[in-house]
Amino acid sequence: MTARRSLSLLLLFGALSAATGCGLPEREGSPTGATTAPAGDRAADRYRLAAGRVCEDLDRRIATIVRPAGPRDYAPYLERVLAIGTPALGRLAAIDPPPSLARPARRAVALARAELALIATTARAVRDSRDPARTLDLQQRRIDRLVAQEDSAWIALGVPACTDADPVAEAPEV
Repeated sequence: MTARRSLSLLLLFGALSAATGCGLPEREGSPTGATTAPAGDRAADRYRLAAGRVCEDLDRRIATIVRPAGPRDYAPYLERVLAIGTPALGRLAAIDPPPSLARPARRAVALARAELALIATTARAVRDSRDPARTLDLQQRRIDRLVAQEDSAWIALGVPACTDADPVAEAPEV
């Protein structure tokens, strides 16, 4: 995710990497302005645009966090990501998708919640570990699997700005 593309972890949380935009389909007119698309398509475009904006804002905010210099620095880094990602997740969850996107949107948000929970677990584990580099390595595997599922959900929704949110992956190698 920029920070997000790297951050699939955090974010959130995937936290969550470099935003690529919301990937709205090409049409005459703007998704936020007049369009020739049917009303249902316009509602889907509005949802995608709103969700993409939340994720792009999240990416920008995460990108401002100083990257960890070493393994012990990951716990405070991830806690900062959580502090930014948790409210962003609330904003994503509050966006009302049109009926055609409701089910996949609920899945994507549920996976983002799971990612944030895993980021919180990772931060605690790193903080309490005698070997934070090994702990990060073990947690990263779990995060990678979850982020792959989450990315697929956001892509299926047509919201690529919410993909590839792995803060651990975005941070420097340990």
